[in-house]
Amino acid sequence: MFHILRLLNWILIFMCSVVLLGLTAWRIHYTKTLAMGDILTTRSHFFDPIIAELLATSILGFLFSLWFISAIMARVGRGPLGRYSSELASLFILFVMFLVGAAITTHKWSNLKFCRGSFKVCRMLETIKAFSHILWILSLLGMLYTFLNMRQRRHAVNGPVHGRDTYDNGTYPETRQTRTTTTTTTAYNNPNVTSTSAATTGHTTAAPVTGTTGTTGTTAVA
Repeated sequence: MFHILRLLNWILIFMCSVVLLGLTAWRIHYTKTLAMGDILTTRSHFFDPIIAELLATSILGFLFSLWFISAIMARVGRGPLGRYSSELASLFILFVMFLVGAAITTHKWSNLKFCRGSFKVCRMLETIKAFSHILWILSLLGMLYTFLNMRQRRHAVNGPVHGRDTYDNGTYPETRQTRTTTTTTTAYNNPNVTSTSAATTGHTTAAPVTGTTGTTGTTAVA
């Protein structure tokens, strides 16, 4: 069950990272080509470092999500990137970087209500803040789902990242074969079986013996 939640969470991270990637790229392009300033600044031809940080983090989120979506669906469980440890490390990196980006952007552009109804730049910054918050929450949920999946399957951090039982990946648990002893019983009193008696019947054979006196005798031969 939890591997399905992990898969759905990575899909959400993928989609939100793509959106945030587009938003931050637009913001950098906008400020780099800005000549006369706007409603929020008087500077021109600049870029915000925190926007660049969110752009880089969005690229990482895009790449990480592509790999782990494929790994969970294809049941990858081997190699350095096929373990829970690699997923937890990736989620922790995303969590920290998105959290830092969300905190700084929220502090820097804390009040955009006065301009977001009339100026596109304000609406874009509000959307960037929203998606940066969504992504650190998704990263935190991803770590939680991974730990729950490990507990459910009783896996260690070096367990297979696909999150199923081991035999689902082609490795089956030990099978023990039990030797069955069959005892054959002979029915001695079966009327259909002809028994041969082992008793030997004695008989007497009479042989004539001629004696010196002419008297005929018999000798018993057993």
